[in-house]
Amino acid sequence: MKKWLMPACRAAIVLLCTSNHLFAQHEFTVRGELGKDQQGMIRITYSNRGEMVKDSVNFKDGRFTLSGKITSPTQAVVVINPLYGRITYDQYMALDQQEFYLSPGVNTIEGKAGLKTAKITNGKEQASFRILDSLHRHFESLTEALMRSGQAHYEAKDSMGVQLVRDSMTVVRTQSALADSNFILSYPDCFVAFDLFVLRYETQALKLPEAQTAFERFTAPIRESYQGKLFAARIAKARHLAPGTMVPDINLLDTTGQQISLSSLRGKYVLLGFWTTLSGGTPAFMQSLEQIRLQVNPSTLQIYAVGISPDWNFWTQTLSRHKSSWINVIDLDGITGTGAKSETAKAFDLGIMRLPQGYLIGPEGKILAGGLAFDEHLAATIQYLIKQKQTDK
Repeated sequence: MKKWLMPACRAAIVLLCTSNHLFAQHEFTVRGELGKDQQGMIRITYSNRGEMVKDSVNFKDGRFTLSGKITSPTQAVVVINPLYGRITYDQYMALDQQEFYLSPGVNTIEGKAGLKTAKITNGKEQASFRILDSLHRHFESLTEALMRSGQAHYEAKDSMGVQLVRDSMTVVRTQSALADSNFILSYPDCFVAFDLFVLRYETQALKLPEAQTAFERFTAPIRESYQGKLFAARIAKARHLAPGTMVPDINLLDTTGQQISLSSLRGKYVLLGFWTTLSGGTPAFMQSLEQIRLQVNPSTLQIYAVGISPDWNFWTQTLSRHKSSWINVIDLDGITGTGAKSETAKAFDLGIMRLPQGYLIGPEGKILAGGLAFDEHLAATIQYLIKQKQTDK
């Protein structure tokens, strides 16, 4: 039997300075009995305490056993005779594999053929995972049907038909999100629901008290789990970034190599924006800033844009393609594949999927608003917040 570990996201593990030994490890066993013609190698991949674990064993006559330890139920995938290196989409879809929720104790995989059609049982986690998977498959089938319909209308140059499909897609997305919300509310003692809940917040800054209220609906065992502690740490960090708190200072290099601190702009309203060269959202971010510069007087608002990039030259080349008449600084390697690396990225709870992200800072250095979206409404939002602040004086 072979085992090896791959680094995974450790963005918030710093909070667990008490170390991993506080989270008890529970043994699991995966027992498989498939068709007698099934043989070769079977591999299981799962996450445990911030590590992606891969374990494999050779088997024949359809029978195999895998074992290990996990702190809590976690999503896993089993595959027979996996392929390595770069593979095509068709090759991936042809693999004999199945996703499931791995739980402490005995997990059974039974079938008369391969893994794709096998039945996996282990208790409430896998049962709830099947319910969620069924919901997602339903909405995926609706989406695929609408995409085919949209393509047909497009080829027929039927603009009204295309618009109808777009409207229908919006309805399906809304229904899918509502179904996920209902699932989360229905299973407060289920790690499947909690992982779905956490995934929702991977793409956005936490807004309090909404995020904390939703978190507290889960049972104590889930809140006190490894995953629960990580999310609790994000909530604690969000409190330090809430409106009315002092913004953490930033002191980074601009395009000329000079250090410019955020605190040097005290006395002015400041839009603090974080973006990255690692995603495709740069044009929309820059266009949003250009619109703000046109609609909000520069004497009223300064813009301090933090670009997160692994390469100085690529960052400056990206900026050169846009008319950026504001302060640009770089957080070199601020975020890597393992999460937030720099002090700035850690202080603002940044992640690749949560960028771009913005804050409006008042003249005294206090946060007026966070989690700002860089869209066509941002300029109006900033003007409203500044007017409200000036009125409160």
